[in-house]
Amino acid sequence: MKKAIFITLIALLPFAGVNAQKYTFLNYTVGVPAQDLKSFIHEVSFRGIDLGYMAFVDSNVSVGFSAGWNVFYERRANDSFVYNNTTVTSNQYRYTNSVPLFIYGNYHFNVGKIASYYAGLGVGTVYSDRTVDFGIFRYSVDTWAFALAPQIGMIYELNDNTNFHIGARYNYSFDTSELDGQSFVGVNVGFAWRIW
Repeated sequence: MKKAIFITLIALLPFAGVNAQKYTFLNYTVGVPAQDLKSFIHEVSFRGIDLGYMAFVDSNVSVGFSAGWNVFYERRANDSFVYNNTTVTSNQYRYTNSVPLFIYGNYHFNVGKIASYYAGLGVGTVYSDRTVDFGIFRYSVDTWAFALAPQIGMIYELNDNTNFHIGARYNYSFDTSELDGQSFVGVNVGFAWRIW
C-alpha cells in the first residue's frame, strides 16, 4: 500500500510546478450499490467521504487523484446465508467497507465561466471489506481489486477560492479470487478550494 501511494505521488510530481489552476476537494458521498454489492446489500449508503486533488495540465485537461471511504449496511431479519457449504438462517447485519483510490484525467468544458463541467476516467484500486454478523458468529472477507471509474461533475464558483462541487463516479471494481466486483455509484456533493 505504501509503495502504491509513493508511486502515485512520484507520478504526479511533474504537475506540481505547473502554473495553472489546482483544486483540493472535500465531498460527502452517497453510495448506490451495483453488481455483486447490490445482491449482498440493497440499501443506499449515506456514510461516505471523498477527498481529492486536481491540477490543470492544459487549458481544458486536468489530472488528479482521489481517496474515499464508503460504508454500506443492511439488516436482514431471518434471512439465509451460505457459509462453507452450510446454510445459516438468522437475523443478519451485513456491512461492506469500500475504500476507492484513483488517479484520473478529466476533460473540462466551459472553463473560466462561473460553472464549469468535466468528464473523466480514473484508474486505481478499491479495498473492500465484507462482513456478515449472525448470532454470535461473524463471517468476513477482504480484498484489493483493480478498478476503473468514469466520472462527471460540475464546479460552481462561489468566490475566488471556494467552489461548490457536485459529481458522480461509477466505481467499477473487477472480480478477485476472494470476492466478486464490489462496484457502486458514488454521488459527491461538497467543496473545491482553488490553490494558487
